[in-house]
Amino acid sequence: MNNFSQISAEYKKGFIEDVLNGMTPLLDNVQLRELNRVLNYHTSQLDFGEGLIDTNLDYEVQNKKLLVQYIKSKKVEGLSDRTINYYEVTLKKLEEWTVKSFINLTHTDIREFLVFYQELNNASKISIDNIRRILSGFFGWLELEEYIIINPMRKIPKVKFEKKVKKAFTDKEIEIMRNDLANRRNSKYKIRNQAIFEFLLSSGVRVSELAGIDTYKVNFEDNSVVVLGKGNKERLVYFNERTSHLLQLMIKERKTDGDGALFLNLYDKRIGLSAVEGMIRKLGERHNIEAYPHKFRRTFATRLVRKGMPIDQVQQLLGHTSLEVTLRYVESDEESLKRVHNRFVS
Repeated sequence: MNNFSQISAEYKKGFIEDVLNGMTPLLDNVQLRELNRVLNYHTSQLDFGEGLIDTNLDYEVQNKKLLVQYIKSKKVEGLSDRTINYYEVTLKKLEEWTVKSFINLTHTDIREFLVFYQELNNASKISIDNIRRILSGFFGWLELEEYIIINPMRKIPKVKFEKKVKKAFTDKEIEIMRNDLANRRNSKYKIRNQAIFEFLLSSGVRVSELAGIDTYKVNFEDNSVVVLGKGNKERLVYFNERTSHLLQLMIKERKTDGDGALFLNLYDKRIGLSAVEGMIRKLGERHNIEAYPHKFRRTFATRLVRKGMPIDQVQQLLGHTSLEVTLRYVESDEESLKRVHNRFVS
């Protein structure tokens, strides 16, 4: 075996054993021996990706190289920096844990890593399944790029957990938070915070999209603005008159253009995601309301559907590529189902 064989002899042996074990219930001993002979012959003739990776490299060096290539592939796909960072941090946990090259890891190794991580961090089933999904994407990429021929994640099932039904804000909760912001005294950011609240509620944008808005892109004639969404895709979103009034008041009152950003932080620079998230969470905590920016997005979608907007139009406003994703955003309850039933069955 030369220095650039992508699959080690040990890995080939494991592959053949997996095939034989899988066929054992179907073949007799004579047939299994013949299958073993054929597999050994043909795997010795295959080109396992010569030149792609040097298996004589230290496994740590191999893994670092593979991670760099994978992260580059995610950047090319147009994923957000936040998502890519989440993938990278997760995969580095596997890198720190293993004493083998990624291309030689088995499903048993992956299972042991997940158990180790769960016990070490007292992680929830949801967290473990998120890690499983990231690992599945990574090893799927290794398989697609022909670094491996057996994907160990195929034997790792989804983690079963009870899905928590995510609720939209109630009308009462919205009014409580709205009144809180309107009655805040001695707050330098009173108007800004009101504008953020109303903008999230009336436009359904992601918090990253809100933070990235430039003032010059806002059209106050038709209350619209172009935002940059996932995959660096631009889309047009709309906001209501209440939001428009607050935005214009906010712009009029401030003393700097903040490098062109619509929403500014306390240093008069573009506001960050953490600042928006912190403001919304504190607002909710003051009234024992579970509040976070993404809940505004769910509320936006739910309200539109309840008012009769077709789901495909809601999908377009949210910037979803999949209708299935949009459906998960819409809260369904007995009252809504009854209204729909009465509307279509009479």
